[in-house]
Amino acid sequence: MEKTPGYSFSQTGYLPMLIFSAAGFIVLYFIYLVGFNFLFLLLFLLFVAAAVAFSRLEVKLTETKLEIILGRIIHRELKLIEIASVEVNPDKLYSIWGAWPIAGGWVYSVEGFSSASIYLKNGSKLILGCNDPQTLVEKIKIVNKNKFFIKN
Repeated sequence: MEKTPGYSFSQTGYLPMLIFSAAGFIVLYFIYLVGFNFLFLLLFLLFVAAAVAFSRLEVKLTETKLEIILGRIIHRELKLIEIASVEVNPDKLYSIWGAWPIAGGWVYSVEGFSSASIYLKNGSKLILGCNDPQTLVEKIKIVNKNKFFIKN
């Protein structure tokens, strides 16, 4: 078992869960009104899956990897030796929930507006939504101890 430097955080996406759950109940109501319809059932299942997927973002930092878990659906592990640099993202995340492709990388977020940008050696980029991006940047710097350049 890997020794952990003692840093992990999680975000709960209350607003996405509320919106997708409400949409699911509206679809169930339509099923009740018009009778069983396979399309409505698929739509209901899609909303349930979205509510689960956007319910929680967990990030765990160990001495060798950064683990990102979005809901119970998306799980990504990133070896710390793959990181080229990390910085607090100056841009605000507005209405971005879940995992979204961006130019050259991915955004993972379920709430809030703060984030950290992680640049990988292969040229791609990850943006992690977090309540305290400065702490995440500092913890990655401590764990990696001069293995890469930290942007300020």
